[in-house]
Amino acid sequence: MEPSNLNERETIMSRLIIDFRFVEIEHELWALAEYNRTLESHLPTLKTQEQQRLQQRIRDQQLDESDTSIEYQEHYHLIEDVLPRFFRSPVLVTLWAIYESAVTEIADYIKKQRKLALGVRDITGKNTFDRLQKYFDHYLGFPLVTTDQARERLQMLLALRNALAHANGRKDAVGREQWHKIEQWRKAHAGIITTHDNLMFTAEFVDETLALVGDSLRDLIERTRQTY
Repeated sequence: MEPSNLNERETIMSRLIIDFRFVEIEHELWALAEYNRTLESHLPTLKTQEQQRLQQRIRDQQLDESDTSIEYQEHYHLIEDVLPRFFRSPVLVTLWAIYESAVTEIADYIKKQRKLALGVRDITGKNTFDRLQKYFDHYLGFPLVTTDQARERLQMLLALRNALAHANGRKDAVGREQWHKIEQWRKAHAGIITTHDNLMFTAEFVDETLALVGDSLRDLIERTRQTY
């Protein structure tokens, strides 16, 4: 049956139109989540392979009990500390890169729509997240984040990203004040681990951060689409 009036036709057509604005951001979030799942699923295989290599090395070199004990200690450190650390840390670094570039893209879009003079780069702040939040909340009058939980996780993500990207997550390279802040978060979030003075994360913490940051970014995209 044909629509009976113009308003009905417009309503039907609007439902058929797909808004492709910022779709690349959603693709990046999806790809990173898939990448993380692939890494996590591969960890058990790597651990098994390293276990087999260790046993073969012990047999080939005919190591005594003392040397075998040392080999097992190093093996444990490799599979329980080093592998998870270097698998999970890059995911958080990339997540912040996606978030920052996406929010900057959305800010530029709103700026053009409203024909405003100042951009994100014209705003100063204590850090990147503070600058982004000031631009949205105070200059645009359009909230960047709508939940305290997401705001806290984004502030945490930026600090962790900086510790990883600039200091490889090592306590002696991070700086006393920043490490103290990380230790406070560690006490509040079981998923943050500081072992051997290195920064590590559980799989659950990475998954939770991906979900919280992704949901916050999707919320911003949806509000932007509806408003502009």
